[in-house]
Amino acid sequence: RHVLTVGSVLTVYAATGVSRLQIDTNHINFFSPRHPLGESARIIDTRLRGIYTFQILLEGPAESIRQPDAVARMDRLEAELRTLPFVRKVTGLADYVKRIHRDLGAPGGGPDIPSDAPLIAQELFVFSLADQGRVELERVAASDFSKGQITIKLASMSSDLVFEQINEAERRAERIFAGSDV
Repeated sequence: RHVLTVGSVLTVYAATGVSRLQIDTNHINFFSPRHPLGESARIIDTRLRGIYTFQILLEGPAESIRQPDAVARMDRLEAELRTLPFVRKVTGLADYVKRIHRDLGAPGGGPDIPSDAPLIAQELFVFSLADQGRVELERVAASDFSKGQITIKLASMSSDLVFEQINEAERRAERIFAGSDV
């Protein structure tokens, strides 16, 4: 009887503890802020814009990713993602298209994203002529522009919050690209 009573009490106690158990894979929190790894993580998180990274892969027919409508949708998605909590940085093809268009002298202070597909293609081609430009474009789009990638950098946080951010980004991408061939 004594063994069964003690065993039952320990089982109830253990079951209570297991119900309160939370799994967290934020390995940065394992270290003191004064520990060299904690200090390095803080620098990466603040100055380099985030510890964790995930990507959204967009796929469509060849040339679909650099069409004005697709670039505009990517730009809208990137803007929405920047408003999410814990998001430190968002980078994608739309950023490059806007930057190249601005640097090449957008005619008449026109829109950030050209509405002319051949103009986007021409500007991206000029950008890719430089080795660094080609490398940067390879990070965000396939050579036939059938695939594009948006990279999101997140602050240090628990794995549950990371998955919430990923799921929310996926919902927004599906909503923004609904009705398109991407």
